[in-house]
Amino acid sequence: MTAEVLCRLLEGENLTGMDAVFGCSTTRLSAVIHYLTGEYCWSIDHVDMEVGTNDGRVTVIRAYFLPRAVIRRAFDAGALAFCRSVKLARAAARKNAAKTKEAAHKRNAARHAARRDLLQGSLFGGEV
Repeated sequence: MTAEVLCRLLEGENLTGMDAVFGCSTTRLSAVIHYLTGEYCWSIDHVDMEVGTNDGRVTVIRAYFLPRAVIRRAFDAGALAFCRSVKLARAAARKNAAKTKEAAHKRNAARHAARRDLLQGSLFGGEV
């Protein structure tokens, strides 16, 4: 996931938290950005934007991006090969998505069944 975020930034994308949820399957974009800047010294910039929400509020979101000069230096140093390898690896991993979703569903169902107190009824009289 970290490699995919970096690859997307190298390709000139501006990433928000929601972009990361739907594009990279992570809710932890800021943690990935922190890791890339702290551990690998990437110069990742951001811009804060106000957006309207479906419930009528205005909130601030952050969009992360790499400056053009950083992207240019990265591609001069071999980022194209890196991005190609990341895309191939992520595509291969996504082929297993249906199996992993099914396995997660089974584990969650087993965990829920183990937690359920059969002597406790539903609050509203129906099935729990």
